[in-house]
Parts: sequence; C-alpha cells; structure tokens
Amino acid sequence: MDNEKFQEFIADQFTKLFSEFQGLKQDVSGLKEDVSGLKQDVSELKEDVSGLKQDVSQLKEDVSGLKQDVSQLKSDVAIIKVDLIELKESQIRLESDFHNQITALHDFRVSQEQVNQATKGQLVNLSTKLEALQMETAHLRIIK
Repeated sequence: MDNEKFQEFIADQFTKLFSEFQGLKQDVSGLKEDVSGLKQDVSELKEDVSGLKQDVSQLKEDVSGLKQDVSQLKSDVAIIKVDLIELKESQIRLESDFHNQITALHDFRVSQEQVNQATKGQLVNLSTKLEALQMETAHLRIIK
C-alpha cells in the first residue's frame, strides 16, 4: 500500500504541478501580451520621438532663417541710419544755403530801395529842372 499511496501522492503532485504549470503558462502568456503591448508603446514612442526630432530640425532651420533675416534687417537699419545722417547733413547745408540766399535777397532789396530813392530824388530834380526849362522856353517863345 505504500506503493499505491506513493503513486497517488506522485499523481497528486503531478496534478498540482500540472495545474501550477498551466497557471504559469497563462501568466507567461499574459506577460507576453503585456510585453507585446509595451513593445507597441515603445514603437509608438520611437515614432513620436522621430517626429519630434524632425520638428526640432525644422525649427532649427526656421531659427537659422530668422537669424539671417534679423542680420539682414540690422544691416538695412545701419544703411538707413547712414542715409538719415547724410539727409540731415544735406538738410543743414540746404538750410544754410537758403538762409544765405534770403540774406542776399534782403540785402539786395535794401540796396535796391536806396537806389530807387536816389533815382526818385534825381527824377524829382530833373522834373523840377524840366519844368524850369519849359517855363523858360515858353517865356522865350513869348518874347520872340
């Protein structure tokens, strides 16, 4: 009977081992599914990271382009500043020339008024002399 009990015991143990083996098999199957799901998640994350890398690369290119644009704008602003300085200097020269021309015109006007006054005085003198000559001539005609 010992042999039967031993065989029963071994059969019982095999049954327990078999059921535990089945449980472990199911656990391993579940773990495989979990690992498969994790692999899929990792694959998706890799795709996302790859997309992000492309986005970062595009952003770097855009930033590089913007830096070039800013550099060009700085250059343009420097040129505009130089042009503005030249315009201001030109304006100052024009204002100075205009002032000198206005002063010259004023001086000419003043001297012209003096010449006109002198001419007017001479015309008055001539007019007076002419009247005197006309009277003399009229007197001489009367005498003749």
